Amino acid sequence: MDSNSELSGYGFPFDQAHLVFYTRVEKAYATIQKIKDITMNNQAMYQLQKILAVIVDDENLKNTVQKMRENVAIFEQLRKAMRIAIPAEKQGLKDLGKNISIKSIKTKVTAFRNSSEFSTKVSKDKAYQNMQKQIDKYWAKLFADPITVTTGDTTTIQPQRTNLRTIFSSNQIHVS
Repeated sequence: MDSNSELSGYGFPFDQAHLVFYTRVEKAYATIQKIKDITMNNQAMYQLQKILAVIVDDENLKNTVQKMRENVAIFEQLRKAMRIAIPAEKQGLKDLGKNISIKSIKTKVTAFRNSSEFSTKVSKDKAYQNMQKQIDKYWAKLFADPITVTTGDTTTIQPQRTNLRTIFSSNQIHVS
């Protein structure tokens, strides 16, 4: 039940709490199925098996989970291209991108935006059409050059590129 222990603490859309929970249910059910002989003689395990079976055998839920997994895969591609809260970096939302140039990020986001996989999603799904509009709307802000400010000392400020929550949550591409 403690699926939150697997989350990174970044919140929506980076952590997919509901999807993590469902995946844990699938694993628990598969484990119980493997030891079915033992569970049949244990009333509590048998009851748990019945409850989990209702969840994993629900076709509507299976379809929803499949769509969520597809959405997460697309989201992770954009997240990686934009270098925002990369899981392996363990920096979370404070990740500064390891001094990767904005030009490099722009190249990767452009490749994502023009990919056949994303284009196919856009052609078939209103939510992805809206997502594409949001990316296009904020395009200039995504790749703003750093600003140098001199007030005795020289400081370089990198404007916030954007908020992925804006792109995803406003378009109903829910990944959590």
